[in-house]
Amino acid sequence: MGLELKSDDIVFLDTAPFIYFFEKHPKYFPKLETMFGRLYPDQ
Repeated sequence: MGLELKSDDIVFLDTAPFIYFFEKHPKYFPKLETMFGRLYPDQ
């Protein structure tokens, strides 16, 4: 994704990414899965 976050960075998201993630939108789900996996690696 080209986004490097430090452990104390704060990320604000609108509701659309969550909706795309939960509905497994074919275009956005893979990138969101990667992003959420990096944010919550132990989940």
